[in-house]
Amino acid sequence: MNTILLQYLDVFARVWMLPVAALCGALVAVITWQVDSRRRARLGALGDVPVLERLVPRRRGGLPPRARAVLLGAAAMCLGIALAGPRWGERAERRRDVGVDIALVLDVSASMLATDEGASRLDHMKADVRRLLSTMPTARVALMVVAGRSYLLTPLTPDHDALELFLEGLDPSMVSQGGTAIAQGVQQATQLLGVSEAGGDRAMVVMSDGETWDDQGEIAAASQAAREARIAVVTVGYGTTAGATIPLAGGEVKRDESGRPVITRANPEALAGIARLANGVFIDGASADRPGRIRAALRRLRQTERVYNAGTTPIQRYAWFLWPAFALLLLDALLAERSRRAPVSAVTAAALIACLVLPPSMHAQLPSRAPDGMALFAQRRFVESASAFRSNAENGDRSLRTLYNLGTALLQADSVAAATAALDRVVTIAPDAELRYRALFNLGLANLRRGRRATQAEAGPFLDAAVAAYKRALRTRTDDPDAKWNLELALRDQQRNRTGGGGGAGGQQPPPPDPPPSKGQQ
Repeated sequence: MNTILLQYLDVFARVWMLPVAALCGALVAVITWQVDSRRRARLGALGDVPVLERLVPRRRGGLPPRARAVLLGAAAMCLGIALAGPRWGERAERRRDVGVDIALVLDVSASMLATDEGASRLDHMKADVRRLLSTMPTARVALMVVAGRSYLLTPLTPDHDALELFLEGLDPSMVSQGGTAIAQGVQQATQLLGVSEAGGDRAMVVMSDGETWDDQGEIAAASQAAREARIAVVTVGYGTTAGATIPLAGGEVKRDESGRPVITRANPEALAGIARLANGVFIDGASADRPGRIRAALRRLRQTERVYNAGTTPIQRYAWFLWPAFALLLLDALLAERSRRAPVSAVTAAALIACLVLPPSMHAQLPSRAPDGMALFAQRRFVESASAFRSNAENGDRSLRTLYNLGTALLQADSVAAATAALDRVVTIAPDAELRYRALFNLGLANLRRGRRATQAEAGPFLDAAVAAYKRALRTRTDDPDAKWNLELALRDQQRNRTGGGGGAGGQQPPPPDPPPSKGQQ
């Protein structure tokens, strides 16, 4: 019963207006009845009714007092319900623009903190990305970061404001593994651009100091794959070959095992090799106006008109209650008592009522959806981010993207039970394969965490759910190393639990700790 009631209440953007609407309807009905009763009482106090009928001008028409009180009360209640923001169903929003698709592969390894260019290499890279985005406002851009592994931060999106939020939070601490996996980043960017259905040209911009220990064969294979996919590749260097130390917190510098300061040096040859094998363009770190040269290298790309899905919005249904209220008020105006000495035009009255009833705008009256949830997430303030996404949902944002963001923020805030519920709903109804994959990945991670923390008797269902989620995710993206790694961990825990090795919190001595799962997809 409670579930059904909550489903009905969920239809309204401002549920608190429902009791207000009922109260207003009752008050209008009572006041209308009392006004008529007092008028009749005052007339009765003046003398006998037959005498008054000869003295007072006759009135014609009009509803009985009780009927008019009910009519006006119902009209007031309908107006209140309309103000409560009823909405059900969803409308897909599609937008058109002209542009290209660009994947930015950004190096966030510790070496990018070196200050051999005055400011840090990382700060120079961020500034160049901002300038590049400002010159290409219609481009769809995806952000990827590479350090010891490659991670996708955002899919292809025309929302450059959202990209700025992620760009502001770029830091080596966001990737736990050291190193620079350029080959993996190029490979992942090629896969991302390969599934783009926009129809226009595609480009990949790799921004790094080139200091990598990747196998040269892997780099060559990834570069050639990008060329075969007809993706324009631009590599941009940062830092100098003279090198610099890597600063740490507290004014210290990074040191090797023997205690000597580590010197990081730019490796332009690696970046030039990627550009050469991909038939692309290399921009040296010593070049002036790097964003301008990147834009010049991308100028030959063919821009095409694109139609893309911009999400869904709830369909506003306030007119279903607004027009009945207007009809009731119009009926009251048409049937109102009219004096023979002072006739009132029913049409004029109805027009005045319409002016009072119709709102200045017939568009959705939902509160604005501030993008603070994304900003808080980029700042790693996950609890506040989850609260912001939940507030957006309560204010009428029913898009699956918001529900996914809520689940992911809850997962990062360690509210795994609530995260599981949100992500499971996304997995169940998401039509978009990419969104469903990311939700499956995070759903598997949430269940894996719950299984590791549960007792042996309770861990089984969680571990089974984690295994099932990662298997489904790998059917969508068979070569994802993070999903494979987490599936291996889930299978290992599942086998240990079935053979009596214990869950994450039984009364037995816990097993030696396994490597932690990869961080959730964001």
